[in-house]
Amino acid sequence: MNIKRFLTGVVAAAGVFTLCAPLAAKAEASNDEYVDNDDFPLISYQIFDDHVEVVKNPKVKELEDIILNGVAEQVEKAQAELNSLLAAISNYDIVIKDTVNGLPVTGIAYQCFYGDEKIKSIVLPDTITKIAGSAFEKCSELVSITIKNPDCNLVTGVYYSISNDTERVEWKEGKKRYSKYVPSFSGTIYGYEDSTAQAYADKYDFNFEILKDETNMVKLGDVNGDGRIDSVDASNILASYAVFSTGQASPTTKELASSDVNSDGKVDSIDASKVLSYYAYVSSNGTLALVDYLKK
Repeated sequence: MNIKRFLTGVVAAAGVFTLCAPLAAKAEASNDEYVDNDDFPLISYQIFDDHVEVVKNPKVKELEDIILNGVAEQVEKAQAELNSLLAAISNYDIVIKDTVNGLPVTGIAYQCFYGDEKIKSIVLPDTITKIAGSAFEKCSELVSITIKNPDCNLVTGVYYSISNDTERVEWKEGKKRYSKYVPSFSGTIYGYEDSTAQAYADKYDFNFEILKDETNMVKLGDVNGDGRIDSVDASNILASYAVFSTGQASPTTKELASSDVNSDGKVDSIDASKVLSYYAYVSSNGTLALVDYLKK
């Protein structure tokens, strides 16, 4: 990753972050509570009263301030810590969670991934209702973005939600000459037919692929859709159970398909326990699929 360009993106984000942070109508102010994203530590989950948003890790801004304004010894230490954050990235194919602390993850904040030159793909759950401006701008290696909410709001205009870069277009009308910047994206947007994602791709002539029915793609036990069945999935089941048990919501068909491990029509702690048991089995070199393991 080009550190200089990355820090430039962070500086730009800092100046407008307070204006762009609220993505949902009810979010008047942040609780200043963040949950780290272990696989990709450059982003965090910011907790609001009734929802969660994906934002740049605030630690990055803190380090950037020190690097720009600190004395030599502080700068050296901050740079080393930033390099450590970059080195800790274990996966550039990112799957955003649909719930954190029992709350839905609803938005991708302004310039959240701006200028990241390593991210390759990202999957956004159907809880995401808005992708703010410049969220994926100048992500030069981004080749795949999956948007599972057919009604997700993608920002257009000056600050585009998705673009590898922007191009200047000039034209002439009579004696007057005009120009504007439009987004360019060499990757593929995946979404549902007649979705806002398809409309966005059509507007800018981006590649678009139609997703199949989500319920047919769900894998039992793989709650977050990252291709693994592990403790994270068990934790997500428990978080959902906490919501369902209070009567705040009922599991959807998709949630039952992935989380109702014992097929009793409910999502509860028993399902989480079975997922954890299977995870321990697989971690000990077990080879059975979950469905076959449950028959033992």
